[in-house]
Amino acid sequence: MTPVNLDEIDWQILSILQMEARISFKELGQRIGLTGTAIAERTRKLEDEGIIEGYGIKLNREKIGLPVMAFFKLRVNVENCKHLRELAIALPEILEAHRVVGNEYYILKVVLPSMQHLEVVMEKFLQLGAVDVSIVLSTTVADKSIQKQS
Repeated sequence: MTPVNLDEIDWQILSILQMEARISFKELGQRIGLTGTAIAERTRKLEDEGIIEGYGIKLNREKIGLPVMAFFKLRVNVENCKHLRELAIALPEILEAHRVVGNEYYILKVVLPSMQHLEVVMEKFLQLGAVDVSIVLSTTVADKSIQKQS
């Protein structure tokens, strides 16, 4: 896949939208120095090219009853990979599942209401192979926006 060439204005648009997805085209244009119409055209082009894949919201997981976050690092036999993927998709506790190279085959980001619930979910994956769990104490960097690389 060939990367799309983005100019400085595109990067400014992307930078602001990653922080404030609900900003109006008019306000975005005022910040960048273009008309709302010009910003709308550029944004639609970024969407059409697949650079902007969607817009979303960020939830406070503690306030909705999910204070425990952990990472499951899994080592499974090849024959269990399909079942692992299906389980990761089916369980609402799993926010992300990544197939990786290294000592583990998959790393899962999990959010849960309690340590007891963590144990229940972990047991489901232990049936497929070895599971190492890292419980998150605090987060230094999260949901960092993508910026232009030098």
